[in-house]
Amino acid sequence: MHDTFLQEVVQINFLPVCIIIFMIIFLVFNNRYEHELTRLFNPVLLMLLGLMAVDNADYFAFSSGQNGLVHTFIQFLGYNLRIFILVKSILIALRNSEKKYLKILLYIPAGINLIITFMALFVDNIFRYNEEGELVRGPLGYTPHTILLLYSLFMYVYSVHIWIQHKRCCEATIISIMVTLAIVGTFCEMIFGLWGILIGVIAMAITFYYLCIHIEFFKFDILTGAMNRASFYADINTIKSNDKVGIISIDLNDLKLINDTKGHLEGDQAIKIMAHTIYSSIDSRSKLYRMGGDEFAVICKDMTDTDIKLLVDRIRIRMNESNYKFAIGYSMWDGREEILDVFARADEAMYSNKKELKGSEQ
Repeated sequence: MHDTFLQEVVQINFLPVCIIIFMIIFLVFNNRYEHELTRLFNPVLLMLLGLMAVDNADYFAFSSGQNGLVHTFIQFLGYNLRIFILVKSILIALRNSEKKYLKILLYIPAGINLIITFMALFVDNIFRYNEEGELVRGPLGYTPHTILLLYSLFMYVYSVHIWIQHKRCCEATIISIMVTLAIVGTFCEMIFGLWGILIGVIAMAITFYYLCIHIEFFKFDILTGAMNRASFYADINTIKSNDKVGIISIDLNDLKLINDTKGHLEGDQAIKIMAHTIYSSIDSRSKLYRMGGDEFAVICKDMTDTDIKLLVDRIRIRMNESNYKFAIGYSMWDGREEILDVFARADEAMYSNKKELKGSEQ
């Protein structure tokens, strides 16, 4: 009996433990480069380890016939750890959101679940274990599953949002798959009385989610949050001959003067303000890239020449409201020439505008 129990414990835990070990290695070695990302995932990893311990305790209690208050308390811990892992995963997805109230509101369903499942320790109409070791649910016994579905629905909706609005396609896909597998794992454990499925699914999903965000880290410029030069060249290779595409080239004027007279920190601040101004002017049809130094490019898809002229004017108006000067130019693609030639023409138009601006200052 003892050997059989040990074999089953090893079988249940071996794969999740391997995944968690790799996850710990990723976090430790990558902490110096992505400290903020590591900080976000550390609580999830700790709760995941806690859930593994709770699941093993649940399996031991079931196998040894412990069906009293201790087993109910273990179930209480398991339900809430699952919910709070999901909440922390949502907060990771919301890491760039400025809506602080939304992050606070997210804890309310989890708090309700915590209170209701805690009451199971004192009353029998939520969930309890009978003398045969079977889990008996009362009217509120499915509260954790209802809360899980509520959070899952939120994550599905938010994944669509970040796909459409922010073009975070990889992350949106990972979130959708992660939630779907978590739901399937939960109901497989509940319906078939299995152990270890959900912990394995969560460990794998969290690891892949971390790697997805880690990969995204190398697509963006650290200073401004705009996509970087490598992303620009990767994206122009995906443009098809029937796409309506225009490229805008933008350059900050007098950056060297700012660096020499006010310091490089002020120069970095000027670049950040420029990026924020451009980003606030574009919509989901356009992507902003930092090409290097004070040079930016915008790839505009599904936009006519008139649309891009309006966008350029909008950027000019907002940049003129700042304390910095810039030059801007754009070019449209006819679908036949090399797309890099379009970028070169946009650059020429930008430098022409830069000369005009300098000439008007003299």
